[in-house]
Amino acid sequence: MKDEHKTKTGSKKELQKLRQRIIDLERARTLNGQAERALRESEEKFRTLTDNVNAGVYRNTVGPEGEFLEANPAIIRMFGYESREEFLALNVADLYQNPEDRKKFNQKIHKEGFVRNEELYLKKKDGTPFIGSVSAVAVKDELGKIKYYDGIIDDITERKKAEAALRESEERYKTLFECSLDCVYIHDFEGKFLDANGAALTLLGYQREEILSLNFASLLSPDQLPLAFQIMKEIKETGQQKTQVEYMVRRKDGEYVDVETQASIIYRSGKPFAIEGVARDITG
Repeated sequence: MKDEHKTKTGSKKELQKLRQRIIDLERARTLNGQAERALRESEEKFRTLTDNVNAGVYRNTVGPEGEFLEANPAIIRMFGYESREEFLALNVADLYQNPEDRKKFNQKIHKEGFVRNEELYLKKKDGTPFIGSVSAVAVKDELGKIKYYDGIIDDITERKKAEAALRESEERYKTLFECSLDCVYIHDFEGKFLDANGAALTLLGYQREEILSLNFASLLSPDQLPLAFQIMKEIKETGQQKTQVEYMVRRKDGEYVDVETQASIIYRSGKPFAIEGVARDITG
C-alpha cells in the first residue's frame, strides 16, 4: 500500500509539473522576438521532464478516434512499440480493447475538462491486454475551445491482479472462518474481542454483538489469569503461542467448559493487527 501511495503521489506531482510546462509554452507562443528563446528553453525543459519520468506521458487531439501529437519514451515502451514515429502514427482508439470505451472517455473529459485515475482496458502492440490508470486535462485556447488532451498513464495490471488475489484470499478465509467446526476468535492485544465465528458463539452462548463487548480475561476464573497473561506476553514477543494451553471458559449461563487453545498474531498491511486463536471443546 505504501508503494501504491507513493506511485499515486508521484503521478500527481508529475502531472502538475507537466501542466505548468504546458501553461508556460502557451504563454510563450503569444510573444515575439526575445520570447522565442524563452519558448525554446521551455520546450527543452518540457521534453527533458517527459523523457525522464517513468509514467507514460502523451498529448492527443480531441475526438472519438484521436491522434497522438506527443509521446514520451515510457508510453512507447508501455505499449510495446519500436519508435516514437510508429506510435504517433496510431489513432488513440487503436490502443483500446473496446473502441467504444474511447468514445466514452472522450465524452467524459470533453464534458468535465479532466479525469483522474480513470481505469481503462487497453492493449499493447502484440494484442496483450492491460489496465491503465489515466489522469488527463483538456487544454483550451483563449476562447475556451479544447485544443488537445495532455495526460499521464500508468500500467496498473499487476496491482489489479494483486487486489483480486487479496479479495479471493479474504473470501476463502471468511468461508473457513465461518464454517470451521472449531471455535475461532480474534481479539486485540489487550484481550478485547473483535470477532468470533459461529462455533465460538454457540459454545459460549453469546450473540456476536454481545461478545464484542467482552474481554478474553472476563471468561476466565481469577486463578487462570496469570497463565493467560503469560501466554499473551509470549504471543506478543514471538508472534505465536508455542504450545497448546487448556482453559476453563465461562459461558454466558455461568457454566464452564474446558477448551484447548492455540493462538498467533495476525497482520494487516504488514503490521501486527490482532491475535487470532482456535479453541476446541475438550469437555469430557
